[in-house]
Amino acid sequence: MAKFKFKLNSILKLNESIEDQKKNEFRKAAVQLEIERNKLKDLFNDKEHCVSAHQKALKERIDPIKSDMLIKYIDLVNKRITTQEIEVKKCEEFLEIKRLELVEATKEKKKLEKLKEKQYEQYIIDEKREEQKVTDEVVGYKVYSKIS
Repeated sequence: MAKFKFKLNSILKLNESIEDQKKNEFRKAAVQLEIERNKLKDLFNDKEHCVSAHQKALKERIDPIKSDMLIKYIDLVNKRITTQEIEVKKCEEFLEIKRLELVEATKEKKKLEKLKEKQYEQYIIDEKREEQKVTDEVVGYKVYSKIS
């Protein structure tokens, strides 16, 4: 019985390594998105803290200079929040691109795996036919030998 050999095995191996690479890129993009979301969350927390501090200070007759500084800082945080929201959106879009690339790489690998599977099934069928042919020849030879 001859050993099964998939002719496109090197391409399958290449596709497997491409898929692994795409998985790593996707993971890195997901981690980066989580980092950027945490930064945004921290900015919102900072803003909330400053707003509550400003409101508390207003009740306690705050110094106008301190009030002005808090308002300017809140404005600065708002600008940072806007910038960070844009960064988060970019990371989400990048993650989606990496997800699509991963899906495509996985599809390509699965196509080759399916082809390999079909070729292996055909190989098994062919081997069984050959085996049956040999068996038939042996049986035919024995029957012919007994007749002669």
